[in-house]
Amino acid sequence: MISMQGKRGLALTAIAGALALATVLGAFTWWNTNVFGDEELCGGKLRQSELDSVLDTRGRISSTSAAGGDGIPEFRCSVQRTSRFMGAQPMEISVNTAVHEPDFPFQSRVWRGPAAMTYFTAGVPGAVSEDRGWVALPRTCQGKAGFIAVGSRRLPDADEVTVVEAVMNRGKADRAVLAQLLLQAAGRVAADAGCASNDMKAAAELGKAPSTSTTDPRAVCGVAGFALPSGAVDESEARVDRETVAAGDQTWACDLHLAGSAEGQISFSTSSDAHIVEGPMNAAEGFEPLPEGKGRIDGYNRAVLNCRSGKVYFGMRQDDAYKSLLLQQDGERYTKTSQAQFQSFLDSAGARHGCPSVAVPLH
Repeated sequence: MISMQGKRGLALTAIAGALALATVLGAFTWWNTNVFGDEELCGGKLRQSELDSVLDTRGRISSTSAAGGDGIPEFRCSVQRTSRFMGAQPMEISVNTAVHEPDFPFQSRVWRGPAAMTYFTAGVPGAVSEDRGWVALPRTCQGKAGFIAVGSRRLPDADEVTVVEAVMNRGKADRAVLAQLLLQAAGRVAADAGCASNDMKAAAELGKAPSTSTTDPRAVCGVAGFALPSGAVDESEARVDRETVAAGDQTWACDLHLAGSAEGQISFSTSSDAHIVEGPMNAAEGFEPLPEGKGRIDGYNRAVLNCRSGKVYFGMRQDDAYKSLLLQQDGERYTKTSQAQFQSFLDSAGARHGCPSVAVPLH
């Protein structure tokens, strides 16, 4: 027969065990769910439910760094999702406002490989992949929203655009889900800047996913008559191999992957989106006017032409591996090859849009 003191001991042991279990369960819940977590993150620009869909794993969502937000348009933050004892791989995303030249998706080192993106077909312009994405603010936001630089705001120049961009630091995102997160964040940025528009409310409809195929040397990137000029490729170092093409309603991009020891890449792009064409047409530097009001051109890699369908941007970008291949022999080969490549692209792609004939200057 158990004494009263023994019964008290058993009761205390049971209570202690229950408390320990509750503590463990509470800690487990805290580490692995969003219970009692913040509904708004990144200065109110992102919602927990949106991040829950993008960071599609198990665990708790928490902000690791943040700047700006809280009533001002600009923000910068990183958010992670981690778990304990569940074996789920952590995921992390960085989201921020940024200021770029209008054609940054086609000419920036950071955004190399424009054909790897899926482009928006409705509302404001944007594009996403499994690794990153961007969406432009409405043109009514020009000069009203910028980015955070060393703790202070920096607004764009007249020929720059403001975007909300995201990078998956760890893990991969579903393209459609990432597009929705960017669109929602951009809408809140525009609202804080006092320049929200109906374009921000339009559902992000994505164009066809990028497709890769073998390149036809007589119709590179699927463009009739487009061929790389003599001297552009070498059988041992760089030869035509595969191409990846992506397109939205206003934007088209092709990454030409070259086989051979150089393993280079040349990217081509066109766009009739006003966010992209208006900046170069009004840029104070870089772009030079073409004769007879045909448009403006900047070197061997970008131009905006006045075509039958309206203003159209044309871009070409050679990656470092391919550029080094051309330069390792002599600068003249690089100059002549680059000029001839862009000329061939303008001639063939321009015909699609009813563009005037343009002679690319040989600098």
